[in-house]
Amino acid sequence: MMDDQDFYDVFLSHSSVQKGWVEALARNLEAAGKRVFLDKWRLVPGQNYIPGLHEGIRKSRAAVLVVSPEAYHSGWVAREYESFLSRAASAPGFPIIPLIHGAVDAPLPFADLTHSVDFRPPVPYREAFARLLCGLERRPPGPSPRYDGRLTEPDEAPCPPLPQAGNPVDRVMRKLDTNQIAVLLTRDGQILGRVVQDLKEAAEKRFAPHRIRLIALPWTPEGRSLAPLFRSMAKQAGLGDGIDTADGFYDAMRDRMAKGRWLWIVTAIESLAVAERTELAREIRRQTHANSEFSAIFIGGERLYDLVYGKGVNSELGGSEIFFWPDAGEEDVRRQLPAQTYQDATIPARVLTTTGAHPASIVKVVETASESGNWTTPAMEEAVVGCDSVWNAINPLLADAERRRRLRHLATVDSVGVALAHRVDPLLRHLFWRNLLKDVTNDGPHRLVWRSPAIRRAIETALTVAEECQ
Repeated sequence: MMDDQDFYDVFLSHSSVQKGWVEALARNLEAAGKRVFLDKWRLVPGQNYIPGLHEGIRKSRAAVLVVSPEAYHSGWVAREYESFLSRAASAPGFPIIPLIHGAVDAPLPFADLTHSVDFRPPVPYREAFARLLCGLERRPPGPSPRYDGRLTEPDEAPCPPLPQAGNPVDRVMRKLDTNQIAVLLTRDGQILGRVVQDLKEAAEKRFAPHRIRLIALPWTPEGRSLAPLFRSMAKQAGLGDGIDTADGFYDAMRDRMAKGRWLWIVTAIESLAVAERTELAREIRRQTHANSEFSAIFIGGERLYDLVYGKGVNSELGGSEIFFWPDAGEEDVRRQLPAQTYQDATIPARVLTTTGAHPASIVKVVETASESGNWTTPAMEEAVVGCDSVWNAINPLLADAERRRRLRHLATVDSVGVALAHRVDPLLRHLFWRNLLKDVTNDGPHRLVWRSPAIRRAIETALTVAEECQ
């Protein structure tokens, strides 16, 4: 039998975008007497961490899911959520507590699971923290919860910059004049909640507000009941209550969308099981054929891309207009900098060169240099090499010796292949959608290249650590 030191009071699941804020929360929970499983604290660098995550969940008495647009687009958060559901099935009473944090403007599928704890302003941090403790201790919070113990209220960490130069929102909206379906593709670290809000505001200039529907699809693992999925979709689409089957949802959709000017902005379609996401994509396309005034914008990543190209001419969303969310530029970085750095006009360009515009690395560099005051290029490079998001992207590749061998070779070259190689090569596909590679052209064919030499150094470092641990 295991004693209390073998267990954790809570497992914290989050996107790497919230890493700094979540680590501060973990320290506060530990100060309040809770033993916390946080991946950065409990997993050995360089080792395959999937078994470690599963073991951490098995040994935890509760799970906290930090809800954000980035979280429900994160493949790792999805896997952890499925593990939470399995743990709850085998251990009745195992609580899964959604914690809402950050700039969330879209509907939140995770928050439909159960009562959530909202840490967003204007809720005082101490009040939200008290509610979280009540959830972990299975007791009601009462009308005025407040925690009076020692707390360090974390500063809101800077978000990856939302590019203004090249912002495709206006182009997406214009394209709906000639193509009823537009697909906006994002990769790791790009802030989807703000993208959705930008699209909604632009759409309100062209559509009546009540005819714009934001539909954020909830996680629906294979083999789970589909009733919650269709209830959530029907509610967000304004189709009415009591709809909890595929037939009921699609019948109501056809009736409501048959006439009039409508726009659906659909996010997280990749969070559905394969059968459900392919059927939803097909049905939305059918509806655009039936009603020339019905349009849809899909926002997502790797699996959404497959719905456009995965089956060639027979792809569910084949022929849709495709846009990739652009990288940050110098002005975008400048808006992230503390005021005292403005006197050095070279900093934004050096940040971009060092990070290769990798979103989470920009945040890491700005945070680290702001704290230390060291804005030299070597210091920035060290921040990128230690960026959690980069290591999280690399770690799943380290368990297999053949992938390590090939990854080490790729890290020695600037260009890793032609741009479209990520469609057919599983390793390049992973690196591309984890945002470690970018598509460039220098008056020739498009190529896939590493975002920066510092990203390559991070990979070489991770490989060395992994091999030393074998």
